[in-house]
Amino acid sequence: MAKKIHPKFFGKISNGRAALYPTDKKYFDGYLNTFMDGQEIEMTIKNKFKKRTSKQYGEGSNQNGYYWGVPMVIISEEMGEFDKEDLHNWIQVQVGHSRMMPGGTIVPKGTSKLSAGEFEDYCAKVRMWCAIPGNLCEEGAYIPEPHEVEVE
Repeated sequence: MAKKIHPKFFGKISNGRAALYPTDKKYFDGYLNTFMDGQEIEMTIKNKFKKRTSKQYGEGSNQNGYYWGVPMVIISEEMGEFDKEDLHNWIQVQVGHSRMMPGGTIVPKGTSKLSAGEFEDYCAKVRMWCAIPGNLCEEGAYIPEPHEVEVE
């Protein structure tokens, strides 16, 4: 059986009312026309999930950019010549963002599907792990929080 794809529509609350963004409004109206008159439908409204964008440091709310532009750069400088993706996978295992596979192999869970809050919790674990002497380096490494640093 083929999967049914349900579109998402985006907008914001203005003066206590939901208002779709103009581009979504046209698409929404067209989608509603695919239903029969009198047919019952289900609507869900929730906070918008902001996906992390590129691995480039930039806009203040870009958590992914912060992660790759600050903690991962500091970790990379401390660890030496390693592929950044390998270091990313390694650090996930170090901070407990991993799972055990059959046979006892531990693998990273990945971060791409974490919500903004979950990703910030993950970044906090990375900062704390790096600060503990002996984990990343003998004296521990300070990783600044996003509001404490600018990158050029």
